[in-house]
Amino acid sequence: MISEKQAWICILGLFFLVFFTPSAWTLEPSAAPLASNPRIADFTIGFNGYYKLGFWTPATVTIEGGSDPVDYQVEVDAPDSDGAIVTYPSVAPLPESAGTRQRRKVFFLIRVGRVDATFGVRLVRDGKSLVEKAFFTGASEVAGVRQGLAGTSRLFLSIGPPVGLAEALDNPALDPSVATYVVPIRNQTGLPRDSLAYDGIDGIILAIGQVNSAAAKLTTDQRDALLEWMVQGGRVVLVAGPDCEALLASGGLLAPFVPGKFAQMESLLQGTAIEAFCDSKYAIRVSSGQMELKVPRITEVRGKVLIYEGNRPSDLPLLVREPCGLGEVTWIAFDLAAPPLSDWAGRSHLLARLFTRLPEDIYQSIAATSGGLTSLGYNDLTGQLRVSLDEFPGVHIVPFALVTLLAVLYIALIGPLDYLIVRRWLARPALTWITLPVWIVLFSLLAWWIGWKYKSDQVRANHAELVDIDGTTGQVRGTVWVHLFSPQITTFNLSLAPSLPDGSQPRNPESVVAWLGLPGNALGGMQATGDDSPFARGYRIDPIRGILEELPLSVSSTKSLACRWFARTNRSLRSDLVDGGDGLLDGSIENTSGCNLSNVRLLYGHRAWTLGDLASGGTIDLDSVRDPLSIRTVLTSKASGIPIPGDSETSDPASTQMDAILDRMMWYQQMGGPSYVRLFHRYQAFCDMSWQLDLGRAVLTGVPDRSGSRLLESGQPLGTPDDKHLVVCRFVLPVRAEK
Repeated sequence: MISEKQAWICILGLFFLVFFTPSAWTLEPSAAPLASNPRIADFTIGFNGYYKLGFWTPATVTIEGGSDPVDYQVEVDAPDSDGAIVTYPSVAPLPESAGTRQRRKVFFLIRVGRVDATFGVRLVRDGKSLVEKAFFTGASEVAGVRQGLAGTSRLFLSIGPPVGLAEALDNPALDPSVATYVVPIRNQTGLPRDSLAYDGIDGIILAIGQVNSAAAKLTTDQRDALLEWMVQGGRVVLVAGPDCEALLASGGLLAPFVPGKFAQMESLLQGTAIEAFCDSKYAIRVSSGQMELKVPRITEVRGKVLIYEGNRPSDLPLLVREPCGLGEVTWIAFDLAAPPLSDWAGRSHLLARLFTRLPEDIYQSIAATSGGLTSLGYNDLTGQLRVSLDEFPGVHIVPFALVTLLAVLYIALIGPLDYLIVRRWLARPALTWITLPVWIVLFSLLAWWIGWKYKSDQVRANHAELVDIDGTTGQVRGTVWVHLFSPQITTFNLSLAPSLPDGSQPRNPESVVAWLGLPGNALGGMQATGDDSPFARGYRIDPIRGILEELPLSVSSTKSLACRWFARTNRSLRSDLVDGGDGLLDGSIENTSGCNLSNVRLLYGHRAWTLGDLASGGTIDLDSVRDPLSIRTVLTSKASGIPIPGDSETSDPASTQMDAILDRMMWYQQMGGPSYVRLFHRYQAFCDMSWQLDLGRAVLTGVPDRSGSRLLESGQPLGTPDDKHLVVCRFVLPVRAEK
């Protein structure tokens, strides 16, 4: 018979067995449920792992398992430049799979703001997280996700067989912040189908000279994304060869990139013209016999012919640069990936001439001396623009001297002065229980009043906008930089309302709102490491819908934003400009943009005309205006119409004059680059249109009398009439040569 004591021992044993043994209360799932539950298998970012901080870049999440139809969403978290967590949704619906073991690839467009970023991937159903997984950055992909490249570095893609671009541009002696990276793409499968994914790419080579190369097997969606990126400001180099007839012929996959019309394949029997382009320092040698290269011949050539074989450029154009919309395509008819040119010592020199607009040692020298700019907190023009936008009229920082004075007065008042008043003068020590709270309340009210006096009680939004319009294609690119100030703790749901120069809304615009980073490793820079934002909940950005949601701001804080928009318009300028052969322009320009323009300047070649004001519907006859000056003289002196801080030799990197800063961003190379500006211009380098002048186009700039694009909060415009507001328009105009 079991005793009462033994019975209690048995009961307690069963109790512990049921409730405290993991195998008793953790049920082992069967094989079928395991297969039906989705699992995050992998996360990749950029192009072969390479991406730049502060730019849009593609990312891919691989999911295993799950069943159809898909009843969850996938989200990716990445830090912005302040360390706040930003959530990005997928850019397309999740694909269905044939079975539970099938892998799904989900595509994203994200923006990374920290070199030491941690990425979070999450599967969400009905607002609740199903599965989460973190991916950490490291110096190489072995340690996890590769660290992002500096926003001021250069990143190129070489799609197809290698043509020597890496050897031409690689310079390991350069500071990493200005180094150049070339990513080989040998398989086109993972290339994006959205032009925004190429935001951080400085140039793309499409090598199509060999059958079955990656560039020759692009899908039409991938081709269209590259084409759209190019007309919006990108640079594409098309390297042809003997096996590309079908690609270049009318209706061919890559025919839209050809600066002319494909005619036929021809034999190139000598390379003297190619050698001459490289200053004849490098001879093309063949192993035996005479050189014979199969090259495509194009007719009705558009653009600037730099290398040709024959008596005239139209005989056999071999290297052509053509402006396409706001971007550029370079045509190379000969195959750099095959002998004898693949073994040619001048190949690197040729490519370096095409891709290097300023000597790399200039960037290296300013990188070496950028330590002197650390007191400014930036070494790139974007940082200078951020500082200018951060100055809100009527909003001031409380002087440190005033804070110190109030602190000393407060300590004196609640200490010795209070003692003298209640003990010596009033002789009633018990009154301290009344006077002390009174002093505290009075000083609290005084501090609140001073803060209210120095800070605004309204949401403020300083903004600068640059609107570029191609007069040939009607392509429009708008760039809006905004600094948002909030007087209190709040959240914002932001979108952009694009506006053409005449104030009208463009048809079917594409816009995106995002944070703006600070290049460099100074305090707040994207390459600096530090604590995350105190707002751990972060916010959301949807690049496809063009919205930014739930952006948190604390009391009297600011946020830097960058907005881009693209559209088409037929409201530009009507021009008839002719180059008489001496670099001077003849003809007329009619303002059909629908707005009045002030501070109008026309730039062409190395010359600039200051034209004053141009009313809507007005016409300028260049024969009746005064002779032009050099571009640098107009842009760096009083002749520009803008008081230039500094002197004619160098600019002032500490200046906060917004119109002068935008001038440097628009014409950086024409002003002399870093030797004059004394800052980098690589983070927002697309703003520099100096290269358009090299290709025989004219550019007219002016300030419209319209307010430009507006940042909206829940559909309502943000800001006050006192905010800084500057809009500059650039019209790219064709120029024909005098016959």
